[in-house]
Amino acid sequence: LAPTLCKAGGSISGVKMRGLDLHTTSLGREFIFAGYAPWRGGVMARSRKHKLILAGPAYRNLFFDLEKDPLEMKNLYGVGEYQDEIKAMAAALRQWRGKEPGKATPAQNYLDEHAAQIRQPNVPPLDLSHRKKIIEYYHKKMEILQKSNT
Repeated sequence: LAPTLCKAGGSISGVKMRGLDLHTTSLGREFIFAGYAPWRGGVMARSRKHKLILAGPAYRNLFFDLEKDPLEMKNLYGVGEYQDEIKAMAAALRQWRGKEPGKATPAQNYLDEHAAQIRQPNVPPLDLSHRKKIIEYYHKKMEILQKSNT
């Protein structure tokens, strides 16, 4: 998604940046994937017709037929007629996450620490010279808070 956002913002993607510009790239992929709440194992796969959300062991998994239910109001995860599609999407998710031997490996995050940076008051400099002022600011705030509590 990052290259899409870079282009929309009038910027150029970094050479090592992963992802695709979704406005110009069509690779005929069957699914798109997303991960959320990795500490819970939450992942999502979506095709043009269906969406599967595996929410982790303590939460409810979800499956939607997007053609019949575009607003995703009816969870069909336990419905028999969709089990083959759910299994196929779950297998694709495992492959995407690198959970199957010999398959894809988990993506590494990309960070270009030398990328161009906007100049605004709320954007800290890369050299960390702002840290001393931030620490002083929070120490003062904590002192004020402690005095008001006594």
